[in-house]
Amino acid sequence: MQGTWQDRLKEAVAADGRSMRAISDAADLGHNFLSELFNKRKEPGIDKLRRLCDELHVSVTYIVTGVDLGPEDEEAGDAEGAGQF
Repeated sequence: MQGTWQDRLKEAVAADGRSMRAISDAADLGHNFLSELFNKRKEPGIDKLRRLCDELHVSVTYIVTGVDLGPEDEEAGDAEGAGQF
């Protein structure tokens, strides 16, 4: 799926099967975080986005760019770019 990062995040949330509230709570972001993100068109900081992606088992790279890197590429990018934002 292409589209926007919000579209890709919504797709990941739908595929997860849990409610937005359950995912937000599990990512320790407050129970209304995803709802506010989608309804109020807020943009999360990288730390909060990473926590959501970790909880949803999707890469930040995919959500932000639409490019689905393999696990090896994603790990290499994490190691090379650690702390660089």
